[in-house]
Amino acid sequence: MSSRVKLDLVGVGWPVCLLECKSVLRDLGSGQELDVRVHDPEVVAELVTIIERGGHQVVGHHHVGEGYTIRILKK
Repeated sequence: MSSRVKLDLVGVGWPVCLLECKSVLRDLGSGQELDVRVHDPEVVAELVTIIERGGHQVVGHHHVGEGYTIRILKK
């Protein structure tokens, strides 16, 4: 698996976004990055909080076009 994986969740609602994100993170190795695309800014805030509580690092998040990208580093 490459060091960065992309997950497009645009149009997917909460809590399915969280479940999908956690599922992909579980399959990644330590040090790999996950780029998650979502549409809803509230999902960004929720994912950032939960991912950080789970011990992973949110490298950054930013607005891209009509959505947002969150970059997560698996610890």
